[in-house]
Amino acid sequence: MSNWKKALLLTLVTLAIGAVYLFVVFEQRSTPGPTNPSSSEPTTTADDLAVVRAMMLTTYDDALKMQGITVWMKNGYVMPYYAFEGGHVVFA
Repeated sequence: MSNWKKALLLTLVTLAIGAVYLFVVFEQRSTPGPTNPSSSEPTTTADDLAVVRAMMLTTYDDALKMQGITVWMKNGYVMPYYAFEGGHVVFA
């Protein structure tokens, strides 16, 4: 078998493998993937609607102004929270 016949055979095998690969990829991409019809409308949470204003507390009087105001902390889930009821902290 001469060199040009070996090269031709190798080229034909490579083209056949490439054609099979392209056919498989085309068939896979032509079918739609899983769809979720309930997620057509985006949902917003209270955290998405929150307006964040940075407050720098320098004195005790500044902290007293925050009494009764709901606050949001960036590191809220990192820090432990203990309720304050009846004049003392409830650790349970």
